[in-house]
Amino acid sequence: GEGTPPPAPPPPPPPHRRRTRARARARALDLSLMDPREEDQQEKQEDALRSLINLAASESNLERLLSVGSIERVASLLESEDDIIVMLACWATNNFCVHGSTFVFRRFAQAGIAAKFSRILNLSTHEVLIKAMWAVTNLSRDPTLANRMVEIGLHASLIQLMIDYDDDTEILDNALDPLYNLLYANSKLSVTFARAGVVTAAVKVLSSHRSTFGLKAKALRFLSMFTLSNDVLRKILVAEGVLAPLYTILNDTSPNVPEEELLEVKSVALRTINNLAVAEANERAILDSGCLIPCVDFLSDAHPELLPTAASILSILSQNEVVRIALRHYGWLQQSLRLLIKNADVYEDNRSIAESLSRFVSNMALDAWSRKMLIDKNALKIFSAITTRCLDPDILALHQEVMGRLMMPIDQNMLNEISTYYKTDTSSATR
Repeated sequence: GEGTPPPAPPPPPPPHRRRTRARARARALDLSLMDPREEDQQEKQEDALRSLINLAASESNLERLLSVGSIERVASLLESEDDIIVMLACWATNNFCVHGSTFVFRRFAQAGIAAKFSRILNLSTHEVLIKAMWAVTNLSRDPTLANRMVEIGLHASLIQLMIDYDDDTEILDNALDPLYNLLYANSKLSVTFARAGVVTAAVKVLSSHRSTFGLKAKALRFLSMFTLSNDVLRKILVAEGVLAPLYTILNDTSPNVPEEELLEVKSVALRTINNLAVAEANERAILDSGCLIPCVDFLSDAHPELLPTAASILSILSQNEVVRIALRHYGWLQQSLRLLIKNADVYEDNRSIAESLSRFVSNMALDAWSRKMLIDKNALKIFSAITTRCLDPDILALHQEVMGRLMMPIDQNMLNEISTYYKTDTSSATR
């Protein structure tokens, strides 16, 4: 019935034999990587590098490869005049670093790796550039190496590649990865990065019809880092036209992109707008871009992942009088009130939403027209009822502010103007 079981595998060789053979193989590779002395040595170097690429991909081989000086030999070959050798050496460097070994990073730093890649990024062919950027991406995961790379201007070389190869999506895709790592490790130099042209280049990627959704998502995550620092950078981003592609992303309904992935990218776009809104100079630009329209659309049960940030954006921008007029004109107050009522009893789970929407209503109450609309919608009664059930002192203080503003008197002339407007508007709609 069940057949004969397969024979047991032969026992592995003793550990010391395995280490000896692996060490001998690594030593043989190291000898093959030496400078060519014969005509066929070039081919031997290429074969040795290809073997080393495979060996370095396994973390278990690192110790043996390090013991015979493979890192130093690979680093020296990065200065070769032959493009194939340089390309393979870049690939090997990447595979050494992909494991995140501090010891490997230290050895490469001692070999002057940053300067070698700075030269490669300025002089190499397309295929070499791709492999070089792979390596720099993983090398820049080490903070010390990342700082050194920025010190010698390697980030500027990557930015120049994005400018020179602005229609080459492969170059752009691979340049954004190391730039993200370098900026992350040197966030205090964000303005320096921006002034070197990287914001312009990344916004172009975000706006281009040639960019895949994945490339746009990568460019967006990179650009979002510039919104965390200061208003200077936030103004630069808006001046470079980042709002138009953000609006496009927020309205994207592409069936070719998985829903979870699309929601994640929209979430990043909303956080970016939220941070941009912190700079007062950007408030009108965000309104004019149309980005507020999808923000209001996200104030619904259909978008629970996006709702908190959308509410936060409205609470920030409604501090601007022009924005308040637009928000009132488009009838977005009613939806905010409906959500506020829904979340009133569950502050523990929805505190950020309720707080943002309360701030939004508080800001809108400064506008006489909106205040009249809020009163007509029983906002005072709603907030009074919520306040009696709320135990959070910060929320209580915010609700008292809201109620105080709602009770501010409205000039009789203004009431007449509002009343006339709504009568005219209703009769026009009837006609």
